[in-house]
Amino acid sequence: MKGLGAMFGSAGAITGVCQFFVFAISIAVICINQYQLTDVPPSSLRPFIWHSVSCAYSATGTTECNYLYAVGAVGLLFSIVIGLLQIAIGKGGGMGTHVTNIVLNCMNLGWWLAASVYFTVKFNDLPSPSELGLDVNSGIPYNYMRAINALCFTALAFATLAVIASAVGQAGASKASKEDQDYEGQKPGAIASQPVGYLWPRLALLCASWLSSPPVPAKRPRAPAGLPPPPAGYAVLPAKV
Repeated sequence: MKGLGAMFGSAGAITGVCQFFVFAISIAVICINQYQLTDVPPSSLRPFIWHSVSCAYSATGTTECNYLYAVGAVGLLFSIVIGLLQIAIGKGGGMGTHVTNIVLNCMNLGWWLAASVYFTVKFNDLPSPSELGLDVNSGIPYNYMRAINALCFTALAFATLAVIASAVGQAGASKASKEDQDYEGQKPGAIASQPVGYLWPRLALLCASWLSSPPVPAKRPRAPAGLPPPPAGYAVLPAKV
């Protein structure tokens, strides 16, 4: 039991640490999007197409940057809720809390996986400075976009680790619960307190073991005086006087 408790405690701690980093990454994504990718101001170092655009991923639309805001906001929400679940589980939450924890961690994993794939595709579709005939100061913030991709994949790695840790914690909690039930069933008087449907299998096993046991041999009666001696291997009882 102590080993299972230590395993579950470690799994909860790992999940909590992962959500802390996801929380920090979500804030970084929102800040980079706000100050480096959205409403890019005109500059003498950005002489060509990226002058005062609404979103650095596109000169004509804001879909990518709006989605990036959503990625950061939902990532913050997931990390907060999952962190609160770790506190509830540590205070003795039931199996429903464990299942909810796994489901939310899987949803968080899927959210960051979708963001990682989406922004990787968008980044790869951007024209390079050489294709535009420009230098690296074309106004497209490639470095910040690379940072967004790296942050999304880092959050994806932490989310994956959190899913694994939460699954290990749930398995340990299930095993600990089963061992507690078995221990309670072995206490004196516990059989009488079990439900009728639970007692039938035990009673059937008890009857089967009783019927399959060999019969106890009866004692051989004493031989009367004057009769021939008993066969070899039998003890001769003294006759009554």
